[in-house]
Amino acid sequence: MKNDDGLTLIEALLALSILTLAIAFAMPNGIALFARERAIADANLLHSALQRTRFYAITTGIPTSIQAIDNNWSNGWRIFTDSDLSPESPKQLIAQQSLLGSQIESTQTLRDKVHFLPNGQAILPSGGFQAGTFSVCEKGFKRSHNLIINRVGRVRRVTMAQNPKCSIKAS
Repeated sequence: MKNDDGLTLIEALLALSILTLAIAFAMPNGIALFARERAIADANLLHSALQRTRFYAITTGIPTSIQAIDNNWSNGWRIFTDSDLSPESPKQLIAQQSLLGSQIESTQTLRDKVHFLPNGQAILPSGGFQAGTFSVCEKGFKRSHNLIINRVGRVRRVTMAQNPKCSIKAS
């Protein structure tokens, strides 16, 4: 009578090689999935921060701004009261947020700050209306999740499969 209580070396090596092949095929999809989920999470954070800033200005009647940390939206942002757009005026910090690591590009008008008036409108320091697009890019891919601010300050979201603003260098 033969006793089959374990695996032979050849069976173990065969199982290991099949497992290695399965991981090799799944790895690129996993990396893409993590990049996409990170970008979606960061786009959600920025979207809610923009809405929160606008809502704060409307409900309190105090002009409020959201500003990129170190003039780079990829580093995160600060939300604060900003009654006269002057760098010298006192400001009350409302919130601060760091990101998960997505690359964020913006149009020139949104380069470092978005300022909301109590009526909900976004304005430039010069007094003109402020509108533009934030592109939250998936690292290593050209896909982006765009947040578009219209002339009355409302934010909407659009996903682009190919955004020229997004670089393809892998992280």
